Amino acid sequence: MFLSKSIQKLESLEHLKDFQDFLVNYKIIYCLINTFFIICISCGTFLAQLLTKYRIRAAESSEILLKVIKNPITDHLPMGAPIIATSEKSRLVDLDEYIGDIANLNKPVAFVVGAISTGDLDIDYNEDSISVSSYPLSAAVVCSKLCNSFEKIYDVL
Repeated sequence: MFLSKSIQKLESLEHLKDFQDFLVNYKIIYCLINTFFIICISCGTFLAQLLTKYRIRAAESSEILLKVIKNPITDHLPMGAPIIATSEKSRLVDLDEYIGDIANLNKPVAFVVGAISTGDLDIDYNEDSISVSSYPLSAAVVCSKLCNSFEKIYDVL
């Protein structure tokens, strides 16, 4: 979801996606088009290459665009970064105020967003759990709301 947002201009962002016990790391600066990524994974060849060779390199260079990394995910998050889970059953917060408070800490932050709109995340490594709406939201909407709040805080146009 971050790939189609203007916040992708902040080069420090990274994504970790979980595909059935495989963590895949990719950097935003490569700006893979979200639709292309979904089409390639649904075709199977892209995902098959990733899971057999454990990485995908750029055609014109030797840069690694995607790579499989070892679990647990907490080993790949910045040290000291607060890990915040999102769930519809958690305490409701005003996201702009919450993100503003986090931005004042001047340290990295990690958000864990569930893939489905209902239910609770069953993780044990989060420090806080918040709800961004009193209604169930898809992961895409939650990511969009998070991006919009960060864009407001950092004046990204």
